[in-house]
Amino acid sequence: MLPIHAALTFLTMDQALRALSKVSKESATREDLLSLCVDGQCKLYVDMDGISGITQLTGEPGEAQEKVFDAGTQLVQNVRAVRRARPGVPFTIQINGSVFLDDDSFDDVVRAWEAKIDIDAVELKFRSGDISNLAESLASMARPIKKLGGKERESYNAVVAALALAVGLDLKTPYAAHTVLAKAGENKIDVPSPNTVKKIFDEAALLLPESEST
Repeated sequence: MLPIHAALTFLTMDQALRALSKVSKESATREDLLSLCVDGQCKLYVDMDGISGITQLTGEPGEAQEKVFDAGTQLVQNVRAVRRARPGVPFTIQINGSVFLDDDSFDDVVRAWEAKIDIDAVELKFRSGDISNLAESLASMARPIKKLGGKERESYNAVVAALALAVGLDLKTPYAAHTVLAKAGENKIDVPSPNTVKKIFDEAALLLPESEST
């Protein structure tokens, strides 16, 4: 990411896409970035100069909605609605941030609120730190995986063997161990196939003491 971008608190859509495209060596799109926000990998913000709306109801007894006016960059709560929005078709955006109340106080307060807007009337923004983290993640994915050398392979096998001992996995029964690993990693990581696990465990088992490997 360019130093000037890293120095900014927020980046525009164009700045964020340029930063990500430079790292990934491919053209990142608006849809790509909003999809990453939907997936929780970054947060979406919006500048809506002068736009007014009403506060969201929280369900408290006797609660009444307040009219409020935008007073700064807002955090978007319904990113999916923004991703689906099309120019010229107003939609309700749900946001959270500093607002002015409809009174004479001129004090800004933080509220969760919503407004009816046209997507072309606002500016989408992203925290530079979020984009920097995404760029680093993309860069690491693009780096070729270095094959392990002989010494590194020995260390790798030693770590596998030690972990197996620590959690009580029997390296002599790799297929049963695969079932345990698959259950532990369910919805978290993609565990290799049973045959791959067997190859890894077979190599690691060679490092175990005789009493443990027989």
